[in-house]
Amino acid sequence: MILWPDGRSQLFTSFLEETSALTSGSEVKAYKKSTERDRMLESALKGVERVGICGAGLTYRMLQGDAQVDRRGGGGHLEGGGGC
Repeated sequence: MILWPDGRSQLFTSFLEETSALTSGSEVKAYKKSTERDRMLESALKGVERVGICGAGLTYRMLQGDAQVDRRGGGGHLEGGGGC
């Protein structure tokens, strides 16, 4: 989920969860494969220089394998929050 400073929110979810996600009031972006999700996130965050991460919402699996923090384009700033 991306929460924007202007109050908008975008929720990225699998097609299997799309129906439930539509009740959230967020703009829903559904994907079939994780590569598709990654492309959507990259596109949504293009040009964003500062990103906050809710560490309490991360799972062990999210931090394993090919999970990474990528500073494409340089200059990006990543912040983590404990209490989210």
